[in-house]
Amino acid sequence: MWSSRTTATERGAPARARWGAVLVLLAGVSALALWNLARLPIWYDETITLLVLAGDPTPAWPTGIETAGALRAFLARDIGWGDIVPLLRETDVHPPLYYVAALAWSHVTGGGLVPLRLLSALCILSAGGLVALALRRSGAAAATLAAMVFLLAPMAQWAAINARGYAPAILLVTLVLVLILEEVDAARRDRVSRLRVGTTAVAAALAFWTHYFAILITGPALAVLALFLVRRRPATAAAAILVFGVLVAALSPLALHHTGARASAFAGFQGPAYEAVAVVWLLLTALVERPPDGLVQRILFPIVAAALVLLPAAALARAHWRHAAVALVVSLGGFSALLLVLFAVTDKTLAGSFGAHRYVSFTLPAIALLVGLGFAALRQPAPKVAWCLLAVMAISAASVWADGAIRFMPWGNRIVMQPAMAALSDVPADEALVVLPRGWGGGTPGTWAHELDPATPVLVVRTEADFAAARRHLDRLRVVVVAGDESHRLDPAIEAFRTVLEDAGFAGDGGLVFRAL
Repeated sequence: MWSSRTTATERGAPARARWGAVLVLLAGVSALALWNLARLPIWYDETITLLVLAGDPTPAWPTGIETAGALRAFLARDIGWGDIVPLLRETDVHPPLYYVAALAWSHVTGGGLVPLRLLSALCILSAGGLVALALRRSGAAAATLAAMVFLLAPMAQWAAINARGYAPAILLVTLVLVLILEEVDAARRDRVSRLRVGTTAVAAALAFWTHYFAILITGPALAVLALFLVRRRPATAAAAILVFGVLVAALSPLALHHTGARASAFAGFQGPAYEAVAVVWLLLTALVERPPDGLVQRILFPIVAAALVLLPAAALARAHWRHAAVALVVSLGGFSALLLVLFAVTDKTLAGSFGAHRYVSFTLPAIALLVGLGFAALRQPAPKVAWCLLAVMAISAASVWADGAIRFMPWGNRIVMQPAMAALSDVPADEALVVLPRGWGGGTPGTWAHELDPATPVLVVRTEADFAAARRHLDRLRVVVVAGDESHRLDPAIEAFRTVLEDAGFAGDGGLVFRAL
């Protein structure tokens, strides 16, 4: 892709060794991802994926005491191809392409959570390979560095082990950026490829069809490409914009419907300056997570962050790389500006919003490519410096993997579900009861049913009258788990049931697990 002088160290065995490092990296990340695919508990959004594919994200969960096995049956049905868009219009706030791909994948693999997570892992690994391939002519060291920066980024790891649309969207965003870099370089040499430009426009539209927020980075990137083409091939630029516009417009009615379908979860925009700082912080934490404790990690974070900021600066400093670097920087800047505008309009805060981390994950390919270009722009890359940087980043990323990527799982897994599952591990299934609230879009019962022993009694709460059945069985139960925590208010009926438990001789441990005295 990029013309550059090839040194002796980039030829022969040393070059093969560096490309071998890319393969080793892919194999290592694959092994870690596969290890986590099966062992991590399901989380709420993944339940929504399973319920959508089952044909009803808000099923009529039974009242009264049922077994987890009976509730799990709601996750095992199969939606028809033509039912996906109408269903999403009524019950979800995401575009349909991921669910179409997931349904096709389920028909091949037999369905289930782990195969769906595998689809995400394959998308992230493919995106990492594209990042390396894009810089193949920049030298093996630069390509390896870029691929490792991307694959070691905690938010890339997070996307790789989740049965959601983020990983496929990241793969499409990566494809768009790689094609744009190729075309920008070709346009400078008057070698425009209509096929490549058309593929770029289609891939950018498909990214929007996978996740709406992908357009925040593909939109500015396409604008850069159009500027490069408008004087050289105006007809090609116009055709690409037309194709992209038509495909985006086709989904716009659903997108506009979803815009007002759900209230803001993080209300309170703090002002442009405050939120702009939050965007920069989100970019850094998505790339290199700063663990909440550990002196080593607290030292590593600013070191790696500073190094990764300096490398793109090096790319901009070299005229030979400037066109490509500018395209990526404009994409990142456009993403940040559009995200700020979007959150300001919807009165959401970026600071402290886990959802914002998910959206920032779309920028990881651009950042990784910038790092690779910056390293190559130094002209005389020092392999030892590169490997030291990667070692530091790997140690920081390993702390996330050692935690099973739980650091990026929502509170429902980390605070409620895991302690409760541990409390249930030594209790016979028929001597435990899990009380579930009715809210959160209806997915909570499915989340728990997926993890519990099929014989475990489960009570889905809709009214205080639903506790009548539970009260009759309290004398034979050893453990009762009440699902919820302070950040998501418990259903008033469940609050009342806690008093019933205490009156029946159950004692809480300060949390939401009650054991019989």
